[in-house]
Amino acid sequence: LANLGLADEDGVTDPAISVLQLNVVYPLCDDQIVDFIQGKREVLLVEEGQPDLMEQQIRAMLHQRGITTPFRGHDLVPGVGELVPGRVLPALAQFLAPLLPERAESLTATADAFLERQKLAASLFPKPVTPRPPTFCTGCPERPVFSMMKINEMLTGQKDWHATDVGCYGMAGLAPFHMADSNIGMGGGLAAATALSAMSDQKNVSVVGDGTLWHSALNTCVVNGLYNKQDATYLVLDNKWTAMTGAHENPNSGPQLTGEQSGGDFNIERTFRGLGVKRVEKANPYNFRDFQKKLKKIQADPAPQLRVLISEAECQLQRQRTVKPMRAKAIVEGKRVEVERLGVDEEVCVGDHSCMRVNGCPSLTLEESPNTLKTAPVAAIDTTCVGCGVCGEIAHAAQLCPSFHKVTVVRNAGRFERFMQKLSQRLLPALRAA
Repeated sequence: LANLGLADEDGVTDPAISVLQLNVVYPLCDDQIVDFIQGKREVLLVEEGQPDLMEQQIRAMLHQRGITTPFRGHDLVPGVGELVPGRVLPALAQFLAPLLPERAESLTATADAFLERQKLAASLFPKPVTPRPPTFCTGCPERPVFSMMKINEMLTGQKDWHATDVGCYGMAGLAPFHMADSNIGMGGGLAAATALSAMSDQKNVSVVGDGTLWHSALNTCVVNGLYNKQDATYLVLDNKWTAMTGAHENPNSGPQLTGEQSGGDFNIERTFRGLGVKRVEKANPYNFRDFQKKLKKIQADPAPQLRVLISEAECQLQRQRTVKPMRAKAIVEGKRVEVERLGVDEEVCVGDHSCMRVNGCPSLTLEESPNTLKTAPVAAIDTTCVGCGVCGEIAHAAQLCPSFHKVTVVRNAGRFERFMQKLSQRLLPALRAA
C-alpha cells in the first residue's frame, strides 16, 4: 500500500481503505472477521500459498451469515510462491482500481513502474545476490558465548558435542560457528545430547535459553540429567526474555504481560542449587576474559556430574528499546549524553579478520584498504554498532589485534569539553607533522 501511495511508513492507510491484520490464523476469530467485512464495498484476502484454507473458511462463514459483500482472494492474489511486494502490487492495483476510479490510472502506472524497477535491478546483477543466513543481532549477549566456545575449540583442537534447543541460539548451527550438532524440540537439547554423546568420547556441552528453561527444560533436561547422573556442561543463556518469538515475558523477566509482578521468586541459580546441582557458576558474557576463564574451569571439572554456567545479560534488542527513547529524551532536554561506538583503524588493520571469523556481527563489514600495498580488504564497523565491545575482545582473544578502538560520542557536551575538542583538533595535526 505504501508503494502505491495509499499508506505511510508508519502503517497509517488512506481513509478510503481499511486493513485487518490477523494475529491468529487458526482458529479464525469469526466475530472479528465478520465485523470487519460488514459494510465494506468489497474485500480482498491476501493469503500466501495453496490450498486456500482461510479463503474457504471465510467464504463459508459469510455464506452462513447471509453476508453478500463481494469477497476476492486467489482469483487475484498468486497462490504459488512467496508474496513479496512485486507479486502483491499488481493484485492490489487490479483490486483497487475499479473501487477508486479517480486513482485507477495512477495505481496501475505505479504498479507497472515498480515491476520495471525490479526488472532493471535484477538485470544489474549478473549473478544471484549472495545468500544472507540469519544471525544474532548486533550486540546480542549470546554471540560471545559461542565465540568463546569456538576459540576454545581452535586452541585445544577438541571438538565437543553441542546440543541446542529451539531459540535464538539455534543460529549457532550456522556460519561462522557451526556449533549445533543437534536441535530437537523446545526443552530437549540436553536430554537428546545425552543419548547421542553416549556413543562417543566427545564431551557434552548443551545450551538453553531462560525462556525454554522455564518452559520445559527444567524437567526434561535438568531433572532427567540429575536423575541419571549425567556428565555434561549446561550453558544457560539468561537474557531475561523469551526473545525468539518477539520478546515475551517469562518467569525470569519479572513482570507479567499485564505489567503486574509475578507471583513467585524465580531465580535460576537458586533453582539449580535447590534441585541438587552442585556446580553452578554465573558470568557476564560481555566480560570476555572472566567468562572464558569460568567456561574453561567448569569444562575441566573431572567430576562426572551436571555442571551449569549461567550467562547473564539482557537481550540487546530489549535493552535498546528502553535505552534509545531515554537517550533521545535526554538529548532533547539538553542533558549530556554519552554513546559508545567501536571503530577500526584502517591504517593498522592487516585484513586477518579474526574479529569476523568467530563473531559474525552484522555491524562488521569489509571495505577496500586505503593502503595500496595491502591487497586484503580491511574491517569496518557501521553505524548500527551498539558499543558492546565483543568484536574487539574476540579479535584480541583469537589473535592480538591493535586496530580496534572505542569512541565515546558526547551529545550536549559542556563548554570545557568543547574547548578541549577544538584544542586537540588543532594540536594533533601539528604533533603528527612534527
